[in-house]
Amino acid sequence: MYSRGSRECLKNAELLFRSALLLLHKKSFGIAQSLMVTAAEEAGKAILLELANVNYVDKEMVKQSMHDHRPKKLVLLAMEKGLLFANRIDRRNDSCELNEDTLKRLENMLIIGLEDLEDKRQNGFYVQVDASNGAITRTPKSIKRSDIDEFAKKTGLFLKLCSYLCQFFEDYRNHPARNNLRVLQYNLDNLNMSYDEA
Repeated sequence: MYSRGSRECLKNAELLFRSALLLLHKKSFGIAQSLMVTAAEEAGKAILLELANVNYVDKEMVKQSMHDHRPKKLVLLAMEKGLLFANRIDRRNDSCELNEDTLKRLENMLIIGLEDLEDKRQNGFYVQVDASNGAITRTPKSIKRSDIDEFAKKTGLFLKLCSYLCQFFEDYRNHPARNNLRVLQYNLDNLNMSYDEA
């Protein structure tokens, strides 16, 4: 149902990331950093859409991810920390695994990472002014290349992983046992093993 949207999100994420790399080359480090965060969020949205296709995420979460950065960032951080598929999938009903309650639990665990990503996005786009005295406390121009080099590598790797995962979910949907969630869990376990070994 959401495959077309997921593929389009991945294409947009790649375009945003390539644009960020061009800006990095042109020494516009602040905007490059913000675009990298936005690219990663767009890839996170692609993963959410794919998870909705296998009934791991409900339609309300899909709707929320169209205008709210939080679910997309939480998916990114949960993937990075190995928390997204941490619970064994062994459902006996059709309830979704990633819902508002799950997001709140993830948010409590990942609050520092969430704040860091949002700071990266905002600091690259906006001038910060101290309300008490009018002093400029931060501008996009104050970000240096050394501040974002590691983040650029991480974002590039994350986009590759998201692309790989989206393909994995598409293949899973075409699998003869696609309704058997244990098959999905088995394949996710093997995917995690091969990713760790890479």
